Amino acid sequence: MAGNGNSPKSCKRTDQRTEAIVQHAIALMSVAGVQEAARYLRRFNVAPETIQRIVGNGRRRLVPLRGGAR
Repeated sequence: MAGNGNSPKSCKRTDQRTEAIVQHAIALMSVAGVQEAARYLRRFNVAPETIQRIVGNGRRRLVPLRGGAR
């Protein structure tokens, strides 16, 4: 079934891409505000409930929850 797009490898790439988009939106929110971050996420077809969770928590989030703190 190689090449069908459902392999764990392709899912991992998608998750990494989504993670990068979300991390960028969080950074954008701190500079340009909630509306710009939400607009950015919509541009990349992030699910509305995910957008709400991100921008709703944005004011309380100082650093990304995973992978960002070092």
